[in-house]
Amino acid sequence: LGPGINLGGVFALSSYLPMRDMYPSPMMPDPSAATRTNALVVHGDTDDILPLEFGQVTAQKLGAMGANVEFHRVYGMGHERLGDEETAILRRWLAQLV
Repeated sequence: LGPGINLGGVFALSSYLPMRDMYPSPMMPDPSAATRTNALVVHGDTDDILPLEFGQVTAQKLGAMGANVEFHRVYGMGHERLGDEETAILRRWLAQLV
């Protein structure tokens, strides 16, 4: 993000931050953008494509950069489409932003 540009929020569902060791980077136009960003990270503990640790490390890294991070571990969820629990978490989080 460039200077003065804000996002309402970012969500990551069974995802990860690629090249996480590069952040924050001197190449980032506005490293302080993270401090103005809400982030939701939801990850299943039985994900066999992207292990739970990927989501946990992503949440930790975003938090270390200053983002307001909310992390949810979903028990028994693999790498699949949204179920009722994940949908409820996302809906509640989005409702808080608007």
